[in-house]
Amino acid sequence: TDLTYGYEGSLDTNFIFVDLQTDSMKLCEKMQQFGIILRGDYDYTRISIGTRKQNQRVIEKLKEVLGK
Repeated sequence: TDLTYGYEGSLDTNFIFVDLQTDSMKLCEKMQQFGIILRGDYDYTRISIGTRKQNQRVIEKLKEVLGK
C-alpha cells in the first residue's frame, strides 16, 4: 500500500493519525484519565510518538480502553 499518496519528499513526522473505529473525542477523554493526551476529530486519532516506554504505555492503555 502506498502511504505517501504520491508525495515525493521527506515524510518525517512525530505523530500518526489512526482510525480506531471508535469516537475519537470520547477515546481522548478516556485516555486523559491515564495522563495520556491524544487529539481527535471524531473519526481519526492523532498519537504523538514518544520514547519506546511511552509508546508501549499508550498501546497498553488503548487496548484496555478499547477492550482488546
